[in-house]
Amino acid sequence: MEKIIPIKLTLNRTIRKTYPDRSFWKYIIYEDPAQANSYRAHLSFHSINGNNQINHYEVIFNKNSNLSELFKIDENYFRLKFKKA
Repeated sequence: MEKIIPIKLTLNRTIRKTYPDRSFWKYIIYEDPAQANSYRAHLSFHSINGNNQINHYEVIFNKNSNLSELFKIDENYFRLKFKKA
């Protein structure tokens, strides 16, 4: 079963969430130039616990939906969901 991550629909602006261990993730959402009816979210996860690992993901949303396509991080599945304003 996938986990749902709620996010704000804010176009062309980087949003960042930082944790007490200084690790963080950030995302930016923009209109997908290749698919007129879609948004694309670029996600990056940054680990600061000695290994400075960075993972990047591209996730697509249909503009008529508030739920993204399914994506996988390690062995876990996720979807992004736009929060209601």
